[in-house]
Amino acid sequence: MPTNKMNFLQVIKKDMSEVNNRGVVKVNYKALNKLVEEHERLSNYHGDIEGNEDFTIEDEGIEFYGNETLTVNYMALAELVDRYERLLEFIMIRNVHISQLKIRLKSP
Repeated sequence: MPTNKMNFLQVIKKDMSEVNNRGVVKVNYKALNKLVEEHERLSNYHGDIEGNEDFTIEDEGIEFYGNETLTVNYMALAELVDRYERLLEFIMIRNVHISQLKIRLKSP
């Protein structure tokens, strides 16, 4: 799939497949920035989970690598992606439960 047709998460996962022997990976700066922004946006929007350790991120270990990419520790990036995906899953499950509850409350 061409990079311009991928979403930011797909771009990051593609970059993650090219980890070197030192355990670092070059990742697209804009995609990583979008991942961090989206995680923060979802965490702030759903404030009741913001303080939950399972849904916080740490972006330590990220350093600039030119204009387009960053050199990132693979394990730190994998954890960031995992936490974002878990947050999305949690929100989707939560929204389904809320929808089901609303339907039950409306039924006679």
